Parts: sequence; C-alpha cells; structure tokens
Amino acid sequence: MFHLSDIAQLAQTHFGIAAQVGALPGEIDLNFLLTASDGRQYTLKIANPKESVANLEMQNAALIHLANQDWDLEIPRLVPNQQNENITFVKDSLGQIRFMRLLTWVSGRPLAQVNPHTPELLYRVGAMLGKLTRAFASFQHPAAHRFLKWDPSQALWTKTHLSRIGDPVRQDLAAYFADLFERDAAPLFPKLRQSVTYGDANDYNILVSEDPLNPNVPGVIDFGDMVFSHTVNELGIALAYAMMDKPDPLQAAIPMAQGFHSEFPLTEPEVQALFPLLCARLLISVTCSAINLEEAPDNAYLQISDRPAWDLLQRLRRSRLALPGTPSATPAGSNLVQKKHALSNGLKRMPSD
Repeated sequence: MFHLSDIAQLAQTHFGIAAQVGALPGEIDLNFLLTASDGRQYTLKIANPKESVANLEMQNAALIHLANQDWDLEIPRLVPNQQNENITFVKDSLGQIRFMRLLTWVSGRPLAQVNPHTPELLYRVGAMLGKLTRAFASFQHPAAHRFLKWDPSQALWTKTHLSRIGDPVRQDLAAYFADLFERDAAPLFPKLRQSVTYGDANDYNILVSEDPLNPNVPGVIDFGDMVFSHTVNELGIALAYAMMDKPDPLQAAIPMAQGFHSEFPLTEPEVQALFPLLCARLLISVTCSAINLEEAPDNAYLQISDRPAWDLLQRLRRSRLALPGTPSATPAGSNLVQKKHALSNGLKRMPSD
C-alpha cells in the first residue's frame, strides 16, 4: 500500500526530512528506517488500519513518561510533525486513514543477532527490564486496560483455539500448559502486583550495543503491546524468549532473573507464578502461530518463534522444570535478596500431574 518513494515523500511533506528509506519487519504495522541527509536516523511507523488512536496515544504518553525519567534507558523519542503533532493522519492507496508517527532511532543490535548470550549479557538484559518496570510503576493510562492476546495473564483464550493446532502431539502439549496456567498461575493472581507493562521483551525488541567484548543493553523498541497486567509478566515474557534455543535454558533464566531482581525485587508469589506465566507466553505464541498458519501461510515473519517455542515447551514438560518457588528460610516478609538460592540454585521440579 505504500512504496518506499511514498514514504520518502511523506517524510518530506510532514516532517521536513529528506531521507533514504528502507523497510523494517513488523507483525501488523508498517515500519521504515529513514536515514536523513545529515546522517540522523529515524523510525517511521504507519499503524495497521484497525489500530485505535487511543492505543497510539498511550504509547506516546509512555514514551514521554520514560523520557522524563532518570533510569539510564535509551528509548525512542517522539518527533512531532510540522504542525507539532505526534500522530499524523495519512491515506493509503485504498483511501483508508492510517496513523503515522516518527521516532528517533536507537542504535544497537537486536538480542536475537548477538552471539553468544553470555551470563553477563543476560544479567544486563534483566537489569534493564527491571529498570523499565520501575519506571512504569508510576505510569497509568486508560487504554492500557484492555484485552491483549499476548498477555500471559489472559492466556485462557487459547483453550478455544487448541483444535487449530494440526499435530495431535503438539495439541496435547499445548493443552497441558493451558491446564498448568489454570492450576499454578491463576490462583496466585490476587497476590501479584499489577501495573502497566511494556509486554514485548522478545529478543528482536531488546537492543544490545555494538561493543563485541563488553556490550551493554540500552533499552527496547516497539511499545505496541503495552497492557495493564501482572507486573511479573515483564520478566516472564523475556525469559520465555531468552530460554529458546539454549543448550541449558537455566543458563539464560538464572542471570536474567537475577538482573531483573536486582532492580525490581520480586515477591515470593511472583517467583512462584513466574514459571507458569512464562509457559503461558509460549503457549500463546504457538497458538498464534497455528492461527497465522491458517490465515497467512506465506508470512514467514509470523512463524519466526514457532519452532523454538515448541521445542522449549517440549523440554520444559519432559524435564518438569519450574522456576524456584521454595518457601523462604527466613521469617515471612523477608526480602528475596536473603534467599539468593531461590534465584541462583536453578529451576526446581514441577509437581506431578
């Protein structure tokens, strides 16, 4: 619907920027990299036709909120158009009104393209997400109170779609984790903190610096999945992706959890809920992949996490591993820092079926 030449014209007309344009991947939105004549780079985003203005206003409010916080995070910043507006209304080739925004470009590599994922790097990823969680603790927006299919706490919707998973062995595996969510996560919900969550810390949205020897983790991109949910999901989502394709998923889970906990200490119920919630995110991912395979079989991007997510679910069920949830060895209410073993001694055996 938009050619690269159209995007170049839109950038010139609405933002006064003459730029070279390159396409960027995206699930449902259109994303473009603009490289201006002065060398500065931007991300131009055109929302899908079904996107609401309220959700974009929430994202914009979050970006402004984070820009005003002092958490040492590098987050995209809004670039207003020539009318000083943060959302620009444009028409596509079908005459549909689309919402366009321009953001500053944050340099770095996606975590998915970094090798190896050392314990030090994963600790820094966790610490960055802990800072982000602390920054969001003081943010509220009415649009965040919504149903979002990617929210692990709302994973029950998958149960009515499991029949769309063609392989009966995989369908049984998905049903197992749907039951696990109901049994081990949902009963803990009254004890879990809630907040607006970023909600999409996958390895393509987490940025890592270009330093090959001592890389830092400046921040994240793509705030389209923000939702008011249980705060621990921020870590659970990140772990779900970090544990994929690892010889020993513990090697990713432990340092990332420790890094997060160093900036945003978890409560004991949150530690207990972490495993079933990260599994819920994997369940959502494979269910969405099955649906997408029916509806958009030629879109390879929509299948990017399918194989590694299934592999990880199979390993997690086979080994019966769960994140630590042991009772504190110290009096109730003690800080989890005093229970270092709960985060560093690895994953514990899940209860039997």
